[in-house]
Amino acid sequence: MARRRAGSGEASSGQRDPRNLAERNGGATRDRRRCDRHAVGLINLQFRDDHVATLAYRVFPASRGQGFASRAVRLVTSWAFRDIGLTSLLLEIDEANDASLKVAEKCQFGPVDTRTELASNGARHTTLVFARQRP
Repeated sequence: MARRRAGSGEASSGQRDPRNLAERNGGATRDRRRCDRHAVGLINLQFRDDHVATLAYRVFPASRGQGFASRAVRLVTSWAFRDIGLTSLLLEIDEANDASLKVAEKCQFGPVDTRTELASNGARHTTLVFARQRP
């Protein structure tokens, strides 16, 4: 969750190159609270191409329910559109993850797809895909 500033990743055109940023930062940054400096979770961008990335995050159990996920998603979304130049961000959410479904809604991501897969034990697993386009 983006408290630390990522490396510049400048491309020769002067624009930020998302592939370079991902390599420099391992795709992940940490969010640290100002008051006690402990990590509350993880967030990263998984680039599909130069214009689209999937945003993935996790809030550690002790920090859940405090708005960290929504805040981090909003911050990284703004940064990705403004500084990296992405045109679309995706969230892939397990249908049973009510907290992440609320994050998608709060952060203005809209539903675009549903994927259902069968596990080896025959159980069904459904993932809901949400997207937000650059304004």
